[in-house]
Amino acid sequence: MDNQVDRRRLLGGAIAFIATGICPVMRSMAYANSAESSANTTLFKKTEVIDLLVHDLSSAKQQWKKILEAEPIAMPQEFGTPDMKAVHFPAGPELKNGMYSFGLFQADPKVSERATLLGLLVYDLDKAIAVLKSRGIQFDMEQPRPYASGRGITTAPINGFQFWLAQHNTDGYETWARLPHEPWPTTPSWGPQGFKRVLSVGLAVKNLPQAINNYEKFLGTPPVPQQTDLYAARNVFSDFEVAHFDLPGVETDLQALGLYQIKTQSPSTPVGKSVKRFLDAGGEGAFMIGILVDKANEAQRALQERGIKFLNERPQGYAAGRMNITEPITGVMCAIVEQSPDAYRRWKGAR
Repeated sequence: MDNQVDRRRLLGGAIAFIATGICPVMRSMAYANSAESSANTTLFKKTEVIDLLVHDLSSAKQQWKKILEAEPIAMPQEFGTPDMKAVHFPAGPELKNGMYSFGLFQADPKVSERATLLGLLVYDLDKAIAVLKSRGIQFDMEQPRPYASGRGITTAPINGFQFWLAQHNTDGYETWARLPHEPWPTTPSWGPQGFKRVLSVGLAVKNLPQAINNYEKFLGTPPVPQQTDLYAARNVFSDFEVAHFDLPGVETDLQALGLYQIKTQSPSTPVGKSVKRFLDAGGEGAFMIGILVDKANEAQRALQERGIKFLNERPQGYAAGRMNITEPITGVMCAIVEQSPDAYRRWKGAR
């Protein structure tokens, strides 16, 4: 099923939302790597937003409210698109630092529900565009689009997933503060399951080597070596070949982008069967979002009391901690993840 029409409509809304200046001036993040040794850290600062396409915005809002434990904020109509309604949830505890926005966009019912776009802040937009074009990355726009607090541009789909690249003006946060909008919570009301933030995004792909090549070009870095990939959770994803890319930023950012290829036409696990249905319905794309919590058992119990169903009876252990995965919510599975205290340090050390 072709999602391109609604992707383009979503981009209008996402651009308008980001254009309000809600993406504040981020503190500069410098790694010790040289400019040539890790291009993803020289082009990209951090992740900012993730957006989903949903069929019923009202229902989706209530479902994700159960997971994220925060009140959504309606996108002001003057900043959105006339034919595409949207709401946004906080995606982490800090507005200024880390991954902070989780958007739901109402799409045509003919379009598959899924996560569809990830926003990345860049150091130098013109340089990023030139470098990415030299690697063969295509864009949906001929030129960057100016907005209230900077400029941005969107890539063409890469294995069914798109990226919004933005560079903000130095007064971006102040610009946003001057615009009319609903108050954005600086400290969301985290509930009993101890939601912390959005941790990862998983893409279903049909050809893993080809997808790895695509994302090496885009991110400018190879995937985390298989032997040190803490997030692979091969006991949970036994139907898959898996590769993860480390994403730019700090510990409060979205940390990993995973690529998942089903190894067989007849998967045997609940996750494998669900992803096969996802691929059959709408092709490649983001099928899973990882949510970091304090305690996986407590989170699962709290969510089950709210009617959320899980694929496994209890959280499964893996190299970085413990996790369980929900049945699809608006087309997207949610991995509830409890990490060991040193998981982030070990993950960064595995690059």
